Order: sequence, then structure tokens, then C-alpha cells
Amino acid sequence: MAPLGSILGRALSAVSHGSLYDLAMIEERWGEIVGEGLRAVSLPAELERKKLVIWVKEPVWADSMGYLKDEITGKINNALEKKVVDGIKVVYRRDFDRTRPSPPAAQEEPDTRLVSPETLLKIEEEAAKVEDSELREAIKRVMLKSVIANIDKKH
Repeated sequence: MAPLGSILGRALSAVSHGSLYDLAMIEERWGEIVGEGLRAVSLPAELERKKLVIWVKEPVWADSMGYLKDEITGKINNALEKKVVDGIKVVYRRDFDRTRPSPPAAQEEPDTRLVSPETLLKIEEEAAKVEDSELREAIKRVMLKSVIANIDKKH
């Protein structure tokens, strides 16, 4: 079995998205970090160079969460037991409901119609090397979300 670091390194290069593992872990524990109320209206969307982008459902949540940036940063770093985040940007997303994953018990598959078969195969191959099934699924969701977001930006 290949070490997780090398698997994730190859996965990161396949989708050009830094800190994939950390973002997957943040997403997995998001309700614990911000509480179920804020989990329902927010989503950790991107993590690059220790800067976390959080999408929110309504503009008012962007303002509200803005006041909690330091607290959220501390909770993330404590939960992951390392300094993963040193800054947060909260962004209102009009299409939030379309991009928001369902709770883990009722997880829906991301819409992959615009993703090339080659990219889907790369994601599956890299994720298949992760033994933990929950982590594997979280990594696949984050990788697909990243690819889909990049496609959306181009259109």
C-alpha cells in the first residue's frame, strides 16, 4: 500500500488543488467546527496557502461569519491538530444550494456531466488508494467539486 502522502500528492497534481487532504478533513468536520446551524448555510470551498474560502447561502451570513473568522480559524487548527488555516475569506454564492453537499447520511453524487471521462478516471484511481472509505469519499467529493468549479469559472 502506498503512503497516503504520495497518493494525495499525485491527486493534487491531477486536479491542481492544494491542501486537498486538509480541505477534505475540514469539510468532514464542518458541523463540529461551526455548529449545525452554520453548517447548513456555509461550506468550506477552497483551501490554498492556508487561506480558506467559505461559501455562504445568503449575504447576511457573509457578514455574520466575518465576525467569527478568528474563532473558526482556531477551531479548525485545533480540530486538525496543526496550523492549517491562517486566514478566511467568506463569499456569498448565489448557486450555493446547487453546490452544497447533502449531510453525510444522504450524500448525493456531484453532477459530473461536464467532467471528462479521463479526469473522472484519475480521481477514481487516486481515491481508490485511500483505505478509509469515509475519507476516500470525502476526497473524491472535494476533487470533483474543484474540477467542477474550475469548469464553471471557464463558462
